[in-house]
Amino acid sequence: MRKITKTFMILLAFILIVSMVAGCGGGNGVDGGVPAADGGSNDGEEDVGLTGKYTLVSWTSEDEDWEDVDFVDFFHVTSVNVKDVFIEFNSEGGFKMDFTAIDFGHMEGVFEVDGSTVTLTAEDEQLTGTIAGNKFTLGFYGDETIVFEKANNEVDYEITYSSVIAYKNSIGTVWTQAIFEVTNKGTSALYIGSGAYDLEDSDGKLISSSTMVSSYPDVIAPGERAYYYESTTQYSLDSAIDMRILPRAKADKAKVDLIRNNVTDLELSDDRFFGIRAKGRVENTSDEAQSRVYVSVILFDAWAKPIGVLSTILMEDLAPGDKIGFEATALSMPPSITTADVGYVLTYSYPWQLQF
Repeated sequence: MRKITKTFMILLAFILIVSMVAGCGGGNGVDGGVPAADGGSNDGEEDVGLTGKYTLVSWTSEDEDWEDVDFVDFFHVTSVNVKDVFIEFNSEGGFKMDFTAIDFGHMEGVFEVDGSTVTLTAEDEQLTGTIAGNKFTLGFYGDETIVFEKANNEVDYEITYSSVIAYKNSIGTVWTQAIFEVTNKGTSALYIGSGAYDLEDSDGKLISSSTMVSSYPDVIAPGERAYYYESTTQYSLDSAIDMRILPRAKADKAKVDLIRNNVTDLELSDDRFFGIRAKGRVENTSDEAQSRVYVSVILFDAWAKPIGVLSTILMEDLAPGDKIGFEATALSMPPSITTADVGYVLTYSYPWQLQF
């Protein structure tokens, strides 16, 4: 029993080392029956700035049975390099964790930060560690210590989800909806450039290639995610066939500001022509006038998978404090996706910014 508990505690150590995200700044969540997965800061918590990738530096133990835990096989460790773990938090002090390179899955819990001490609780287990610079040290059972060290990668990102759906519209034209998610795993804000992707059939034959794919939002903080999205026709196809997407993303260290306006009064409705329509209000909460203001609504299902993006551009100037209405849709959406499929949404609003 102790071996199982010890392995679980080591697993939680990976959670702890990245559980200090307090400055992620996610979008505005809208209640759709599932809590919004915003990456917001935790009120009253200290921002210890430790979000990112870590490597295992060392572990020591006086326990003769340590090797029987099979640590290397369990974590797919090569030498002392561990695979990635990443977490996003909500403003109530809760976290959601997914391993990106280990087939462990999903975990949820709560965390607290008090100075250099971090306490994380998940599944009735609790661990406490200490922070010193870029190193995180976890001690337990009185005879074992694990030391993790954060890599200093300013620009680091990964495509963490992608999907494509082919469908026929009401007049028999084949469309595809492509979406892929990019996670900022570095220590700096990222400017998300235009993306691209290829579509291929089940035999690996190229169906089409698309470039200049837009992302929403345009700038993301460490720990945040952006979503490339495109709905387009496939005139070379007579039917909606099985296919897969091969996405390509582009991101650089942000030279422009990360600006977010407030989005409120959001409502979703099913639309006969566009699939799903969003309407609401956006408020310029900055000190400067904004032009070409973007509004995007990322739709997720109950399993936290993105299923669509609704967007619009407000062509009128927005002075500081101005609050105006908007409506947003996609160019087309699969008829199989309706408002009943939406578990929650993230909303973003920001002025157009071009980075050179």
